[in-house]
Order: sequence, then C-alpha cells, then structure tokens
Amino acid sequence: MQCFFCLNFCIFDKKIVMKSLKKNLLSSFVLVLFFASCSVKDESANLFSVQNFTATISENPNSDQVIGNIQAAVYAAYELRFSITSQSPENAIGISQQSGQLTVNDPGLFDFETHPVLTATIKVDKVKSSTSGGGFDGEILDTKTITATVNLTDVDE
Repeated sequence: MQCFFCLNFCIFDKKIVMKSLKKNLLSSFVLVLFFASCSVKDESANLFSVQNFTATISENPNSDQVIGNIQAAVYAAYELRFSITSQSPENAIGISQQSGQLTVNDPGLFDFETHPVLTATIKVDKVKSSTSGGGFDGEILDTKTITATVNLTDVDE
C-alpha cells in the first residue's frame, strides 16, 4: 500500500508540475511577444520619397506662372526643403523652398524654337522640423536629387 500511495502521490505531483510549467510557458510567451512588439521600429519614421517631375506647358508663359509641384513625402516629424542645384537654360525655373512648387522665373527662356525642353536638377532635403516658426534652421537628415523636365509646346506667333 505504501508503494501505491507513493506512486499516486508522484503522479499527482507530476500533474501539478506540468500544469504549472504550461502556465509559466504561456506567461513567458506573452511577455516575449509584448517586448518584441515594443522594440519594433516604426518604419513610417523612415519615410522619405521623391519623384522626378515632368510637365508640358505652352511656350511664352507669364512670369511666376505655376508649372507644377514636386511630389514628395516625409514622416510628419520632419519637413522638406527644395532647391535647384542646376538648370538648363540657367535661371528659367524658380522653386519654392518650402512647398516644392515650380514656377516660371524668366518667361523669355520658355521659347519652343530655342529651348523646346527645359531641365533642372533639384535637391530635396529631409530636415528636422523647425521650432522657431520660420526659416530654414532644421538639421539636414537626408538628401535626394531628382530631375524636373518641362516640355514646351509650340504656339502660333
């Protein structure tokens, strides 16, 4: 009888240990999932995309006429800054530093017979948002370069 009691006690004890082990394993798994999800970086913080620009307009536009906007995206905690690094012909196109809006800078250069295609190399900077409320004082975190192409259509003159 003593062996039977001892055997029953050992089996009973083993069931308790297994139940406790399963409970602990489940708790450990839940904790690992929780901490793993907390350590995953938010990929949207790395968002910084810019597309080449192409537009077609009629020759002989007005000064400051809007040609279009550079398509760019960045995570909300950052800002974009735009600048023209080179263009052909020189001084033909202007750009808004804050919005990336392209405009006609010198309308005399938008002549189909002499310049049917105008191009510009545009630098786009990803910067930390400025807290001062104006101006370009953010730290540059990343830079991309794109090409803007403006095709002119001939107009009867």
